[in-house]
Amino acid sequence: MVPMSRAGRPMLLLATLATAACALPQHHGQLPPWRPQEVGQPDGPQPMGRQCVVEAMAIPAAWLTRDGDGGVRDVDAEGGAGYGVRCALGSKAQSAGLLYQGFDSDGSVVDAQLLGFDLDVRAALEEGGEAFFLRAAAGIGAAWLEDPVDGSRDAEATAQLRLGFDFEPTSRFLIGASFGGLLIGHAGNLTAYGTFLAFEASLIF
Repeated sequence: MVPMSRAGRPMLLLATLATAACALPQHHGQLPPWRPQEVGQPDGPQPMGRQCVVEAMAIPAAWLTRDGDGGVRDVDAEGGAGYGVRCALGSKAQSAGLLYQGFDSDGSVVDAQLLGFDLDVRAALEEGGEAFFLRAAAGIGAAWLEDPVDGSRDAEATAQLRLGFDFEPTSRFLIGASFGGLLIGHAGNLTAYGTFLAFEASLIF
């Protein structure tokens, strides 16, 4: 074996280091497997989870009219009031769920209980801001009517539309007001109809 000169030893050492460097795994810019991902730096796009929307509704003014077709009394409402609760899944921008409403009329017009599927959508009124929203909602379901005079009860279908404004004091709380209209009856026979004013408070979590 020919002895290596002193000048050749550094060259051999550099060649050995270069070979070892090329053999290392190429994971530049990646975190080691034992290091947790930094908070606020998600590893790739994360799916958006569903949120729950719970809304309480106060109806200080409602005007229901009982249609007189078929011999039923035809009486215009002078006024009334009501309440409602809505539970839905989705987000602040749009959600779908169940809506319950109760209407009590003044005098002897008609009382109604409504339960149905409800969908709403919101759009920000300010460009680049998310404090004030325009809201549109629609629902279909079942209604139970009671005549306060003779105590008769009817089960019918119902549909309604609402249009309102919302204000967002915090990211999980909304307050608003809306004006709505509803129809109660079945195909070919309108039993009752009306309009109402509502104030809502919604919690999103």
